[in-house]
Amino acid sequence: MEQYKIYILYSEVEEAIRTLKKNKSPGSDGTAAEMLQTGCEALARQIHELSNRAWYEGTIPEEWEKSILVPIPKKGDLSECANYRT
Repeated sequence: MEQYKIYILYSEVEEAIRTLKKNKSPGSDGTAAEMLQTGCEALARQIHELSNRAWYEGTIPEEWEKSILVPIPKKGDLSECANYRT
């Protein structure tokens, strides 16, 4: 069976950047959607290259492994996990 290489297309990276929601909190790296959207083509090219490298090498930058979890409460007893949005 012939093995196919699947690449992340540059047009997919452009579309992902274009459709990021504005006025949202940035991630742990401090990069807001507006920064990516006003970035030049060179930035999108670097993201494209990095994404494809991560896909094929099976490794990602250490910073991508971090996240910030912000619990958003609903009504009720806040000592109950079920009273927070997921």
